[in-house]
Parts: sequence; structure tokens; C-alpha cells
Amino acid sequence: MTSKTNSIIKTVIWAIIFLLLGAVIGFVSKWLDLNNEFFGDLFSRIMIWFVLCTSIAVYSKKPINAAVNVFAFCIGMLTAYYLAAIWWDAVWGKTFMYGWAAFSLCSPFFAFLTWYAKGKGMFAVLLKTGIILVSFAAETVLFGFRAYNLLLLAFLAYILFSSRKCS
Repeated sequence: MTSKTNSIIKTVIWAIIFLLLGAVIGFVSKWLDLNNEFFGDLFSRIMIWFVLCTSIAVYSKKPINAAVNVFAFCIGMLTAYYLAAIWWDAVWGKTFMYGWAAFSLCSPFFAFLTWYAKGKGMFAVLLKTGIILVSFAAETVLFGFRAYNLLLLAFLAYILFSSRKCS
């Protein structure tokens, strides 16, 4: 096998892993919606998904891997969440479904850019700062402020500004 073929196989394997991880988290998220008010609320808001997707993007090997991994994760999460909602005959709105679908469809582009935030220089700093500000603004405008958002923002900043090398 050539190294290019090997790289494609690894990309597909990681995409499948992130698809399955997203499906598990989407299923659990819907279960939490129905069974635990605090965690159901936490996983129904956009900030936690920004943190998870940013982590996947920043720790991916290449920008294209970031795009593929985050997209697979989001599609897995979205599909499992709404299949679980149908299975449990739970309430869900089309507006939210369309919003999360738009989020998922845009995720590869934003993941690709987010990967570059782990770099050095002014562009990386602008990306990091923009991700934090957009995350906070989107969460606050769409869902309102919660105190735990500050912890999530701090964790997001740590992920983005930590000096650890990413593989």
C-alpha cells in the first residue's frame, strides 16, 4: 500500500470513529433531555458542541481531517439525537432540527479554519479570539447566559491557547 492509500484509510477510520462517537453522544444527549434537567439543558445548548467540535478540530492531524472528523461527529450526533427522539416519541421542533442541520453542514468549513487556530502568529490569535467570542455570543443570543458558560469558555480558551503540540 502506498502512503497516500494508507492516509486515506486512516482518514476513513477516524471519520467512522467520530461518526460513532457523535451518535453515542447524540443518543445520550436525548436521553439526558428526558431524564436529567441540568445535563439535558447543558447538552441542548450550543456552547458544549462548540467545545467538543473545537477539541476535535484542533487535535486533528491536518485541516482536512479536522473538517471530515467534525462533520462526521456532527452528523452522527444529529442523526442519533433525532432518531432517539422519534424512538422515545419525544417532543422536538423542526426549527431546532433545521438549526442543528445548518450547524452540521457548516461544521467542515469552520473545523478547517479552527485547525489553524493551533498555530502561531496573529492569524492564529485572531482565530482563537474569534472562536471564543462567537461561541459566547451564539450561546448568549440563542439560549441566554448561564453561569456554567464561563467554565465552558475557560475550557475552550484552554484548548485553543494551550501550548501542547497536536498530533
